[in-house]
Amino acid sequence: MLYTATLVIHIIVACVSIAALVYTVYALARSKHNLYTRLMISIVALATLETISGFSLAVLSPTVTVSYVASHLVWYLGLCIIAEAALAVRMRKVWIG
Repeated sequence: MLYTATLVIHIIVACVSIAALVYTVYALARSKHNLYTRLMISIVALATLETISGFSLAVLSPTVTVSYVASHLVWYLGLCIIAEAALAVRMRKVWIG
């Protein structure tokens, strides 16, 4: 029961995270500066929830290995960090050169 509830939460948060990352690409492409701060906060919040629910699933599941969790965590957090960095660079507008 607990595993199923955690899995449902994990899947919902994953879908919302993907939507937020796609919307980040749209906001960056269209220079929607008013959305950058909200997108940054939402990506961090969703990444935190996704990581917590993923670790909870790993603890509750007898078949999940550490390497499986680590590979998915690196892949997911890598995408979030890239999106956060792109938003931060666009917000700062610093020219070094």
